[in-house]
Amino acid sequence: MIADAMLARVFGAMDVLASAPLIGRKRADLRGSPRSLAVKPYTIVYEPLPDGDGIYVWRVLHGARDLQRIVKRPRGKK
Repeated sequence: MIADAMLARVFGAMDVLASAPLIGRKRADLRGSPRSLAVKPYTIVYEPLPDGDGIYVWRVLHGARDLQRIVKRPRGKK
């Protein structure tokens, strides 16, 4: 039940991001053009789609992880 609630929070945040993709923090410290949003204790790393219609999720990681070491631009993503 706790895991279900956490997943609901993460997916709910992704729904919000899909409709307002610029609300997340710009991540100039990461390669590419990602943004991030914390859903404690996790961080969603994503990129707004070029047409402004949604997001492309790169990773969902625990916030204590070293994002600069782990997060890379997804393969096939230009």
